[in-house]
Amino acid sequence: MTEEKIMNEIYGLYQDKMLIVIAYRSSPTTMCDKMYNFEKFGKKKADYIPQ
Repeated sequence: MTEEKIMNEIYGLYQDKMLIVIAYRSSPTTMCDKMYNFEKFGKKKADYIPQ
């Protein structure tokens, strides 16, 4: 399975629930409603709301 197929399956299962995704790359977050960017030690750097 490819990463895209796996992520589509996960998002399909949890579409009505809050899902926390921790990712190094941005590709797993393309379907997210809201994203938070944190620096070291939990300090929030920025909020993103995809269009």
